[in-house]
Amino acid sequence: MESDVLTVSFCEGVSDVGLVAVLKACGSIERLDVQGCKRITEQVGCYVPEVAPPSLSWLDLSWVNSVSPQVVAKVLTEHANASLEVVDYYGDTYDRHTVPREGDKSEMHKAISDAMDTGWGFG
Repeated sequence: MESDVLTVSFCEGVSDVGLVAVLKACGSIERLDVQGCKRITEQVGCYVPEVAPPSLSWLDLSWVNSVSPQVVAKVLTEHANASLEVVDYYGDTYDRHTVPREGDKSEMHKAISDAMDTGWGFG
């Protein structure tokens, strides 16, 4: 059985408006990759739970600048599919059992923050 997958990673033209249209039109989509789409905003947390079909089981939001732990948590807790997995900005995967909380930092986030604090090792 094949799953319906849409990958538009790093497409500069993909915006919230376009993503809403795709989600409404693709009623059986199971996996959606919008990795690095810079025009996707924090509003993704509002419209994905409302318009994404219940079949959506995986959403990659890595490298989408506006994705915060709060956005990931909103998508996970409000979407109809209790098995949905969401990949956050840093590439960490969450589900309803591991919903990120405000202030949570992944290992990658901690490593990047530490590197930035120390001047990326140059000095």
